[in-house]
Amino acid sequence: MMQSQPQGGRRAIGMIDMLQLSTPQPAWPPDAGTFLLAIQRRGASKVHQHGRTAQLGPGDMALYAAADDYRVAWQAASEQLLLVLPAAPLRSACPELDQLTAVTLKHGQPMVALLGIMADSHFHAVQELPPPAAAHAAHALIATLAGCLLTLDNPAPTERSRLSQYHLQRIRQYALANLADTELSVARVGAALGMSAAHIHRLFADEAQTFAAWLWESRLRACQQALRQSSARLSISAIAFQNGFAHATHFSRAFRARFGMTASAWRNSAGA
Repeated sequence: MMQSQPQGGRRAIGMIDMLQLSTPQPAWPPDAGTFLLAIQRRGASKVHQHGRTAQLGPGDMALYAAADDYRVAWQAASEQLLLVLPAAPLRSACPELDQLTAVTLKHGQPMVALLGIMADSHFHAVQELPPPAAAHAAHALIATLAGCLLTLDNPAPTERSRLSQYHLQRIRQYALANLADTELSVARVGAALGMSAAHIHRLFADEAQTFAAWLWESRLRACQQALRQSSARLSISAIAFQNGFAHATHFSRAFRARFGMTASAWRNSAGA
């Protein structure tokens, strides 16, 4: 979370935080599980990351990774709506995410315009959505953003990068399908997919997270989503176990450290 309260207000829509900024935000704590989407409302700004620069005018947007070095340069009298997005579902919807940071999403494109309307409507809504509806709204925002990113004319990847992305996708799909395995590791994934552990470590070397960090985040996010489901009557311990946590106490500490509240408080706030 931010180190100080920004001007203009803050709102949560499911797993997404939304902040209205009329001055540049304080430095965001590096977080491999988070991406930031700047939606320019007034004035202009520039987003610099990964050797690219997105120039934003009113209605334009740009995505950037909280874990990597970035710079946002503001013009005077500017205003942004900033969306704080979880990386895991966004990566799942758009695997080439890291090639699309600091690229301008122009307001004249239909999907970008739609995303802007959706974000504004949720931020300025008079009444908060019930938790199940908010969860669906958050997924809709992420899906729409992924659609915007997939329309970009990003440089064609090299054959090597295409092959790397293919293998990364295989690794992630296998791991997500086997989250319940408490012994899941690079070695076990490699044995299942016919890849060496060293190769898997090399593939993740250029990613925002190591395999272990990504797996940890994925397990916590899976638990968070399971706790959000109002129809779920599983105990918190059962949810932790079915997503690969061997000890309830360990899970409880990890969940609180990641999300700033206990798992039971999260479930209660979601209305489950």
